[in-house]
Amino acid sequence: MMKKLITKFTLTATAILFVTGCTSTLPQVEPGELVLDIKAKVLCQGSTASCRSLDLIVSNSHRNEILQYWNVADSYDWSKLSSSSDLANLLLTPPDEDYIVTPLEEGRYQLSPHPASRTAWKVLDAENRMRYHEER
Repeated sequence: MMKKLITKFTLTATAILFVTGCTSTLPQVEPGELVLDIKAKVLCQGSTASCRSLDLIVSNSHRNEILQYWNVADSYDWSKLSSSSDLANLLLTPPDEDYIVTPLEEGRYQLSPHPASRTAWKVLDAENRMRYHEER
């Protein structure tokens, strides 16, 4: 029991340090916009330290919710979204150019508000909460 508690604390502390370290210098963007950081492999809400790892997509069972916006013939063909790089590339190529991707600085991009990018955030956020038992 104590070992499990220590492990959970260690994982939580590591995640907090990772996210805080990666996002301590996030550029200022408008509320509602997302920041995609390719180097850190995270998607962040605006200029806040609220970031989610792109790696969360790998085992997520709701990838189809993201793929449907990109008119993938079979949105359940998860091979199209099986890595953090796949997700980053997808987010950098808006479906039908429906939202704007603005380069900010090396490896960081601003994504304007759009249901496709917001769905990616929601899927990553839900996976993060499920894995780390965060309350909303």
